[in-house]
Amino acid sequence: APARRRRESGWSAEEESRLEALVTEYRPGSSVLSAKWQAVAEQLGTGRTLVAVRGHWYAQRAARERELKLAVPAGEAEPAPPTPIPAAADAGVSAAGGEVESARPAKRSRRSSGSLVRWSEEEEARLGSLVAETEPRTSAAWQQVAEALGSGRSGGAGLQHWQI
Repeated sequence: APARRRRESGWSAEEESRLEALVTEYRPGSSVLSAKWQAVAEQLGTGRTLVAVRGHWYAQRAARERELKLAVPAGEAEPAPPTPIPAAADAGVSAAGGEVESARPAKRSRRSSGSLVRWSEEEEARLGSLVAETEPRTSAAWQQVAEALGSGRSGGAGLQHWQI
């Protein structure tokens, strides 16, 4: 196997055009471990791995697609912005006061809104007694422990805290 060298610089224009030609020729698909991507990497001859070559190709393709979406041909009107969902419909209540189906799923409520809330001594003592009583071994059992704890913590949070 050829020695791999670490490259400090980006891709040259020559490498870009060669990569495009090789991808057009081999049509390697999206599989990471594709023999076709291996062939493209070897034929490119830069010492880059197939993962690096494939990753670069898809990153460049995504960038090209974004540029195409942003480019508006001359004389063509820009697309209209998306229509916002009225606040009442978003909340599940119509302007007339009746229930409506929400366009988006409701966000899961979080006890701490992302901030760290330490376990109190009472919670830890209650968790210890619940674990001793139930000896939870499955995620469903830990969820039942969390519900019995009554502090709004998840089963995973209880398990993680118990293991620490």
